Amino acid sequence: MKKIRFTTYIPEELKKQLELLSKKTRVPQAQYVEEAIRDLLIKYEEPRE
Repeated sequence: MKKIRFTTYIPEELKKQLELLSKKTRVPQAQYVEEAIRDLLIKYEEPRE
């Protein structure tokens, strides 16, 4: 899947927590952000008829 870059703003504390998690698990921050967005889209997905 082709990936694109985008920029957003988050609270400083969230960024720090994400950095710590990434260092601890050796999983890239971008992978966690992508997972969070996918989960959010599933949560709010419109039911199909």
